[in-house]
Amino acid sequence: MNKFLLSAVLIFFAVLSGKAQFANTRWTGEANSDQPVSIIWDFKTDTVKIYMLPDSSLVETMTYKVEDTVLFLKKVSGASACDDVVVGKYKIDLKADKVIFLTIDDPCEHRSEGISKETYSMIK
Repeated sequence: MNKFLLSAVLIFFAVLSGKAQFANTRWTGEANSDQPVSIIWDFKTDTVKIYMLPDSSLVETMTYKVEDTVLFLKKVSGASACDDVVVGKYKIDLKADKVIFLTIDDPCEHRSEGISKETYSMIK
């Protein structure tokens, strides 16, 4: 196998394993807002839904992708002031069953202020 093909295969599996870390997982924690709000991140294959507790009301649906340790988010629908074009870019700090999303670049301040630097725990 030549070096180019081997590199392409390794990159492909790295991308798949990054997305696999989140696909079909649920995480809970508090959104950073004026008043702390408990939320659940419900990751599916390529979408994530955010629910507000205690009533589990759906507040946001976004598409996502993971490349290496970077999470990309784009709004599909929901209550935030973000439009459906702007993509947020977050560094993933994943340790065991805890994750923190650190803003790299997100023109939508409403989203970045709400989720950045908060610790979310995996729901098992």
